[in-house]
Amino acid sequence: MSISGRITRAFIDEGIIGQDDYVVYEYCINAVLDIFGNILVTMVLGLILNRLWETLIFLAVVIPLRSFAGGYHAKTSMGCLMLSVLYYLVSIYMPVYCIQMENGKIHILYALSAVIVFVMAPTASVNKPLSKEQERQMHRLTGYMIFFITILYIFFQVYMKKIYAVELCVILIILFLSQISEKMKNLHSC
Repeated sequence: MSISGRITRAFIDEGIIGQDDYVVYEYCINAVLDIFGNILVTMVLGLILNRLWETLIFLAVVIPLRSFAGGYHAKTSMGCLMLSVLYYLVSIYMPVYCIQMENGKIHILYALSAVIVFVMAPTASVNKPLSKEQERQMHRLTGYMIFFITILYIFFQVYMKKIYAVELCVILIILFLSQISEKMKNLHSC
């Protein structure tokens, strides 16, 4: 039995929930464990790689933005973890190679990526369709997140933390590529 199954079974045994709710609670507990597992793995990697600030920026931006804007969904929890680690590693190492780019080019890449993410949001999954009202709400929340990220981007550019500004640009590029991948997957599954 899985960890989420054991926790759910303990809730039932203690009378916290009824047997009829087993499937729902097991699913929810499993989802929460997956999310915390991804965050924990990312934080541990950040500490090991001595990239704490980059890691905190990554988590602060990716978690809410991915929730609102959508993107590629792996079929398994392990696939999700591996993709998350890949996104993270690209996000913290790619800026090192892009830091020498002219600011104007970085600004253009950032602006294009931000607009594409906003326009494509939300990218719904075949397994998790959204109502029209949910789509409007997620699109609006994506806009707020893009605005917040843009303020951060400007702050990092002004206060000579260009590496973090480039990280934000890379995160947006990865996200719009993820959105495109999910849309293509959805087209092929229809």
